[in-house]
Amino acid sequence: MFTGEGLSGFPPAAAAAATPPPAAPSAAAAAAAMPPPNMPPPQAPPQAPPVPPPAAGSGQPHYGQPPYGQPVPGQAQYGGPSFGGPAPPRRSGSGFIGSLFDLSFTSFVTPKIIKVIYIVVLVFIALAVLGIVIAGFAQGVGLGLFFLIIVAPLAAIFYLLMARLWLEVVVVLFRVEEHLAELVRKS
Repeated sequence: MFTGEGLSGFPPAAAAAATPPPAAPSAAAAAAAMPPPNMPPPQAPPQAPPVPPPAAGSGQPHYGQPPYGQPVPGQAQYGGPSFGGPAPPRRSGSGFIGSLFDLSFTSFVTPKIIKVIYIVVLVFIALAVLGIVIAGFAQGVGLGLFFLIIVAPLAAIFYLLMARLWLEVVVVLFRVEEHLAELVRKS
């Protein structure tokens, strides 16, 4: 079957001899390809600036992922945050009055006034301790000194600790909400 003939039907040596070798470029063609010595070298065309990735929550795909809210092929969909919809946009720049009259509750008042609440609690605790000491001295000097040295400081520390714990729980809840909203925006 195979007789040693090449693809052209000639023996391999004859096929190589029948094909002319590639011609070397002539001196005129080489000179035309080179720029004259007084011309600057050609410059590369300007490149387009890199395109930044889309902003989180913009609905555009990010690095090959489908936009938020669209199903990922091969994954079961159980709904997203807030019962299947994206989280509402947060207003970070709204002031106290703007937050107070925000009917959609996208910005919160409590984190903005938590320091004021703590100061008011401190004032109430100080007034209560002062009232305890005055009531103790109204009963007698011995009972007044007992309330001043033992009861008032212990009551002040206890109520200050309780108020601080409850206010910290409130702050932690709001921070958890902020971090969850940020995670939803990133995904």
